[in-house]
Amino acid sequence: MKTLIFTPVIFLAFLLSYSFGISYISVADGDWTTPTTWDPVGVPIPGDDITIDTDVILNSNFYYTAGSVTINEDASLTEDVAGRSFTVNGGTFENNGVLRITYLVTIGGTTENNDSIYIYVSFLNSSTFDNNGVIAEADSFLNEGAYNNNADAEILVSNFYNNYNIDNFGVIDATNFYNAGTIPNSGEMWFTNFTNTGSFVNDGEIESNDFRNTGTFHNFSYITGTNDFTNVGTFEMFADSEFEIENNFLNCDSANHTALFINNGLVEVGHHWANTDTVKGFAGEFYVEDSTFNFGWMKGSFDFCDLTPPATEPYIDYNSGTIDPDITYCQDPVNDLEGSAFISIYPNPARNTLYIESGNTGPETIKLYDIIGNLISSHEQANSINTSELQKGIYFVEFIDKNGNIIMREKLIKE
Repeated sequence: MKTLIFTPVIFLAFLLSYSFGISYISVADGDWTTPTTWDPVGVPIPGDDITIDTDVILNSNFYYTAGSVTINEDASLTEDVAGRSFTVNGGTFENNGVLRITYLVTIGGTTENNDSIYIYVSFLNSSTFDNNGVIAEADSFLNEGAYNNNADAEILVSNFYNNYNIDNFGVIDATNFYNAGTIPNSGEMWFTNFTNTGSFVNDGEIESNDFRNTGTFHNFSYITGTNDFTNVGTFEMFADSEFEIENNFLNCDSANHTALFINNGLVEVGHHWANTDTVKGFAGEFYVEDSTFNFGWMKGSFDFCDLTPPATEPYIDYNSGTIDPDITYCQDPVNDLEGSAFISIYPNPARNTLYIESGNTGPETIKLYDIIGNLISSHEQANSINTSELQKGIYFVEFIDKNGNIIMREKLIKE
């Protein structure tokens, strides 16, 4: 039997290959554990530098703390059976192709997605993760790291839990979204149920069915709530921000009296409005379709408009709290315009045509604005407006007299 003798050069080469791993490149479609899938012939192990240029089947779980895995463009890494896991706990992972896996775990190191990752059950991120592509199909996504969802990136999951930090410039679409960490949002976020117990800054667009805040929320932009909104934390609307709540608004007292809603923007409520703690503002507006109730403190000098008001001031249906004397109320929408008895619009919601009825002279100018204040059209002494080309949503119709004064502003729903 021959004896293998290690010279110093051979021994040094052996140590270097063992310490730093081998660089593998896939050269054929096939299983991960098939040696001929790779160049050099062999099977990559954790610590190696692995480049996938073909369609590789992951037929075992893979966990690594050093080295790298790169999936190149037009290549893929796909589990052979349901239940496989791919774990990064050091080194680097970069996807420029497609990864299909049941469980993705990124604990340490750096990870970057530039194409598509399909996660069939769950994704746990505790690393620094840059997403420039699509992450889809996961039942749950738990983020405990620094996650950057960059422009044009998308996350499409059922349940999203954030316990650390997410910078969103792209799209996040989840059925249930729970934030206990920090999120600055400059992109688009779409949820069925939204709960914030952490810190959230919105400079983009959010739409959610039910919306609940128990933490700190700052809104600089636009939010749509298609059902109920509840605040038991601190929620602040800044100048030029808007919040459309299609059902009920509740600023709810808690054991420590911490529910504070600050409105310096525009809040529209499609059904009931109720406050049991503190609502304040100095330049904001509330528009409420139905009943209004104040059991707490309405503080500051904002404008409050109950569209079905009682006959006497304060124009709120039920008040057992405190209302500051500088709170103002919108005028009754029945106006006296140079002898005219009224101005009304119908049908509302509108489809193809909006009709305007007024007294003898009518308004001089009628202007139509979208929900964020952009002028859509202007009409002189019109008795109808063509709305067939408008997209579905909320608009405002503004009536102006011959002296340039705004005499009425009515909300229009386009269906």
